[in-house]
This record gives sequence, structure tokens and C-alpha cells, in this order.
Amino acid sequence: AGTGYSLVDGYYLPPLIFTTEEAKAIFLGLKMLQSSGNLSEVSEESLNKLKNALPQHILNDVAPLIDRIDFYMGQGLVDLTTPYLVEVQHAIREHQVIHIRYTGYNQNTTSRDIEPVNLIYGNKTWYIHAYCRLRDEMRSFRVDRLEQLTVKNEHFTPRHDVNNFPDD
Repeated sequence: AGTGYSLVDGYYLPPLIFTTEEAKAIFLGLKMLQSSGNLSEVSEESLNKLKNALPQHILNDVAPLIDRIDFYMGQGLVDLTTPYLVEVQHAIREHQVIHIRYTGYNQNTTSRDIEPVNLIYGNKTWYIHAYCRLRDEMRSFRVDRLEQLTVKNEHFTPRHDVNNFPDD
């Protein structure tokens, strides 16, 4: 007590090791994020940390390639300013029910409770995949069509059938 923790003599924790292909994939993903504008600074910091953490033999294989690949995808590749993203992420992590006021593609507005499963970014739009209690099935909701969102104090157990997401 009062001295902390120690490992048994001869035991060690192995360092985090990536294969060359895994390191290439991570580097390319970070380079792509650098081109997005809104994540460029964080991506640069992450690239530098990864370069410092990799074993030299892997870095020797990866660095020359990474230094010669760039992405020109324009500013705002991933829109992180969309309203409600933080609240949705929290609800997904904590398995909390969300109450939304939502305008669908048919311009009808409904209020409903959903059980968010994941958040997807595609075609320059954020989508929430969730179990919809109003429709009693899995649905996909565009975040930019939310007029109101409230994270409720109610928790849910994620459902197993999360592969079918009709648009609502």
C-alpha cells in the first residue's frame, strides 16, 4: 500500500506493434483527413506521434511512400459542425434513447423516440442508424433533417438486427 503497482520480475507489456500494411493504412487515413481542412491540425499531430512510435524498420517501409502521397479533397471533407453530433455520439456510447422532431424526405414532420446504434458520414451528410420506436424497426435518419433532439435519461439494450436501415 502506498507504493503503487509493479509487474512480476520478467514480465513486460509488449509495445503496440503494427504491421507495415496496417501502418500504411493508418498513415493514408490520416493524410486523407489532413486534406479535409477541419481535421488537418489534429491529423498532423497524430502522424507525428505515429512516426515516433513505430519501429524503425516499419517506418523505413512506410515513410517514403507516405511522403509521396497527398489527397486533394477540398475543405470540409467531413463536416463536424452539423448540429447535434456531440449529443448523438454521447447517446450511442451510453445507449440512451433520443427523442427527435424529424422532417423526412416526404416533408412530413414527426416526433419519435429512437435508439441510436451508429453514426455514418456519407455523401457529405451525417446519418443516424437507429431503432425507431414509432415504426418499430431499424431506420436511417439524416442528421441535417433533425429539427429538435433531446437525449432522454432512458437507457436501452441494443438490438441484434442492426443491418436493415430503411430511410425514413
